[in-house]
Amino acid sequence: MASGTAVVASEIPGYDEVVLNEGTGLLVPPRDIPALAAALARVLSDDELRQRLAAHALRSSRRYDWERVSSEILEVYEEVARRRREPLPRRRRQQRELFADFHIHTHHSKDCVMPVADILERAREVGLDVVAITTTTAPPAAGARELADRYGVRVIVGEEVKSSEGEVIGLFLERTIPGGMTFAETIAAIKEQHGIVYVPHPFDRLHTIPSPAVLRANVAAIDVVEVFNSRLAFPGFNELAERFAQRYRLPAAGGSDSHVLPDRHHALRYRRLLRA
Repeated sequence: MASGTAVVASEIPGYDEVVLNEGTGLLVPPRDIPALAAALARVLSDDELRQRLAAHALRSSRRYDWERVSSEILEVYEEVARRRREPLPRRRRQQRELFADFHIHTHHSKDCVMPVADILERAREVGLDVVAITTTTAPPAAGARELADRYGVRVIVGEEVKSSEGEVIGLFLERTIPGGMTFAETIAAIKEQHGIVYVPHPFDRLHTIPSPAVLRANVAAIDVVEVFNSRLAFPGFNELAERFAQRYRLPAAGGSDSHVLPDRHHALRYRRLLRA
């Protein structure tokens, strides 16, 4: 880009943060050979496109000039140094370790058949202290709190909302949040209830997920990222989520995303992973 060359790149984390598709280059789905060939053919055959991409890329590359980057790095170090001088909060002694599953569905979700009582019974069996009931409608999950004391399990009322740009979970809700709003509008609705914004399976392409650009645009409002989801078909999706959380220093959590009761053994496996 800095040499004024048109770029064709795979749309993967890292590249998609530097290259703006149809702006400073062309992005293609990874491992999609026909799409890559078509993009290369466009750049080679369209002089106007190639020149436009190269010119925009050259201007964009100045964002990464060493003088600018070094000053930003210095600001990070100065911010860290200021925090180091602040006294650390006193840690309470003998804090008890808690195990939680922040993503569980019940029969109140359209694609789930599990009654709340069965979920709480299984949570007690596997040793979970906290479960978040994230149905597709929040108020029905509130009934789980009435049963919680009976099973010795704390319940968080939540909702998995299908925004127009991907799924997002609100925790500690009292009212249903309608689907179909933008990702930012959905987050605002969660915050309006003083809820926690929890992003489930953010890189699982088999779900309706927000794009990397949407995630980055709203990263300041995200409270928790799900870095372990037991129902994902490919472990790499969890790894991408973990790297995203580390990169933006966001709290990480795990969820079984259970829709049927047998899935609950994954929560026990996650509990053992945490202990390890």
